[in-house]
Amino acid sequence: MANTDSLAAAITRRGSSGIGECCARVFVQHGAKVVIADIQDELGHTVVEALGKVNSIYVHCDVTYEDHLKDAVDITISAFGKLDIMFSTTLAPSILTSLEFLTT
Repeated sequence: MANTDSLAAAITRRGSSGIGECCARVFVQHGAKVVIADIQDELGHTVVEALGKVNSIYVHCDVTYEDHLKDAVDITISAFGKLDIMFSTTLAPSILTSLEFLTT
């Protein structure tokens, strides 16, 4: 994995469990700050506690709603100064068009 020391933040979609959680842990181990974006609120907060509140935050995010994605991006940038990585273990059909706001 590339050195992530210069990365401000990563959004890990479905980061409350499974592959998403494992990837969030690896990002943090390599120096990145992580936003856990998921609909599993209780699990998400548990992961943040394990990763440390200095390294991570939880955002409720249902990717079928564009405003949830935009809020996750805005919160990431507000908390960590920028967004370098968006990681998702699944791809909801709406996410393809929803991410267009990132280019504007």
